[in-house]
Amino acid sequence: MRTLHPLERRTELLSQALLLAPPSALPEVFNVWRKREEEMAALLARKAEDETAFDDRAEKGLPGAFINRFNTTQLIQPRREVGRAAQEEAWDYLMLQEV
Repeated sequence: MRTLHPLERRTELLSQALLLAPPSALPEVFNVWRKREEEMAALLARKAEDETAFDDRAEKGLPGAFINRFNTTQLIQPRREVGRAAQEEAWDYLMLQEV
């Protein structure tokens, strides 16, 4: 399996080849460039899959790993209505405090 660094170096060399190559060689340079881009995309996808798999294994194996035991819908307070009813409720509350 290839690593990312040599592919990056080849891409840099290909960019130089695009600048220096005669026009008749450009299609060949572009074909090699396309192959390197496909290789790079496949390598990056594989790397992302490996990192996700590693993270999943690490989370399962840790003692005391965080587990969401709370229902988050219960933690959110319902929004109070703003309007006449809320103002009347506030007024009633103030009147009861004076008594």
